[in-house]
Amino acid sequence: MKTLEKYAAWYSAWLLTPVRAERAKQILRLGNTISDIALDTGFVDQAHFMRRFKAIMEVTPWQYMQRRMLGMIAEDQGRRLV
Repeated sequence: MKTLEKYAAWYSAWLLTPVRAERAKQILRLGNTISDIALDTGFVDQAHFMRRFKAIMEVTPWQYMQRRMLGMIAEDQGRRLV
């Protein structure tokens, strides 16, 4: 029975990780700290959150924020020129 419980816990965590990463992206846009986001989205700690986020998004949370900000700047500049 313990094996089944372990498997169920692992599987549910595996299924929820992409959902938690999507939620983390939303919170990152608000400017919260990475450690707060990790706890708010149910990760054990900041390091665990960063590993899982990078595995799913292929960039670290910090890189995601930087790229998003650069993208927004480019969009704003494009709108001003039009």
